[in-house]
This record gives sequence, C-alpha cells and structure tokens, in this order.
Amino acid sequence: MQTQIGGKNYLRSERKRWKRNTEEGKKKTISDLSDRAKRQKRKMRRKAKRRQKEREAFSNINTPPQRIFSMQCSPDLSPQGNVWRAKSNPVDQETNRAKK
Repeated sequence: MQTQIGGKNYLRSERKRWKRNTEEGKKKTISDLSDRAKRQKRKMRRKAKRRQKEREAFSNINTPPQRIFSMQCSPDLSPQGNVWRAKSNPVDQETNRAKK
C-alpha cells in the first residue's frame, strides 16, 4: 500500500528484497512450485483478496456518501434557454433562414 509516507520507497525496497531472495534461492517463483503448491498459493490469494474486499466494504460503510449531482438543469442550460437559442441570430420560422 502506498498510503504511508514514503510508500514508494517501501515498495521499491520490498521489490529489491524479493528479487534478491529469489536469486539466492530463498524464495521460489510460481513457475518453480509444484502443481499442488500452486493450487494452495492461489487459494491463499483468493482468501486474502476476499478479506481485502470485506475490509474495503466495511470502510465504505463508515464513510459519508458522495454528493449526487442534481439532474435538474438551470434555465440557461435548458433547450428554452439562451444557450440553445441564439438571440443574436434570430431565425425566420417559415423559411428556417437567418434574418438579416
């Protein structure tokens, strides 16, 4: 997570540590695991993801809702307002041409 101060530095150092451990053989990559170990690893990740989603859902319950934008248009933005009908260039209704 990058919510902490210096989170980018923390992630960078963890990435370097993981790479060093895999090169030294302390940590196995997914391709080096057996089929059973791969299934166990996936199962653990699914459970962890489920827990993470539950935590996020719980934290969203406790936050106030965002303001909803009002769908009502102001008179200037409505089709009858000045934006849609230009008063500087009136149109003759019978011929649909601009008056001179």
